[in-house]
Amino acid sequence: MPLLPSGLELPDLRVVAGEAVFLHEEADERRVASLALRLQADGVMRNPPIVAALDGERYVVLDGANRVSALRRLGVPDLLVQVVDYHKVTLNTWYHLVTGTPTADFEQGLAAIPGLRLESATLEAARRRLAEDDCLAFVVHPDSDVTCLVGGEGLVARSAMLRDVVRLYKGRANIHRVQSDELEGLAPFYTEITGLVVFPSYQPADILAMARLDAKLPSGITRHLIPLRALRVNTELDLLWSDTLRSEKNRWLAEWTRHKLQERQIRFYEEPTVLYDE
Repeated sequence: MPLLPSGLELPDLRVVAGEAVFLHEEADERRVASLALRLQADGVMRNPPIVAALDGERYVVLDGANRVSALRRLGVPDLLVQVVDYHKVTLNTWYHLVTGTPTADFEQGLAAIPGLRLESATLEAARRRLAEDDCLAFVVHPDSDVTCLVGGEGLVARSAMLRDVVRLYKGRANIHRVQSDELEGLAPFYTEITGLVVFPSYQPADILAMARLDAKLPSGITRHLIPLRALRVNTELDLLWSDTLRSEKNRWLAEWTRHKLQERQIRFYEEPTVLYDE
């Protein structure tokens, strides 16, 4: 995307084929269902999914799995997406602080997952094993005991086993995304703690491989920090639904962007922002 006279770069917005967009994580079925209803009622997609090049004319979704899944449910053939350079994106990992469900039920559920081995460890040893890819994840229990979750051979099997772990509490408990594996520091802010599930760090190459192999991670683990994220694009779904050639849709998008610039309707926020009404 060329630089503006101001020296700023606009987000790279494109209309692409829906079938060319692949997920690296599961969508949240409950959120997809409600989002599909809202999209159908409003007829507008407000914020474009964020994607990066996968290979050829294919893309991997970095943020927006639920939006993409909801649009697919509605049968929308084309998607308006923001394409980003993966080299300029920061990839972090969310951990799941689970609250509101009995700890015993969670621990029994872990023990019942086929092929999953539970091995006690210290927090330091669990961190080391996770960094060395010697376990899938580890759990810090409310009594400060730590359990390494071991099992699965290869990316597909290990991703499937992580999905089995998350299904034990997803929809049954509250999931708080955190980035600390020290439960003692988190405990003063939460009640009815079930456990803290700590996932491994991933590299962009891992995310691309998951998309190619359809080895989806559970939702809510990867965290992509996107520079210059486009918000409130407010795309009419009629445009994406129409049988107009995709090249024509992109020409319309370029003209629409030029008009927005000319009318000073595009605003850049470069500083971090904290919202209190989400």
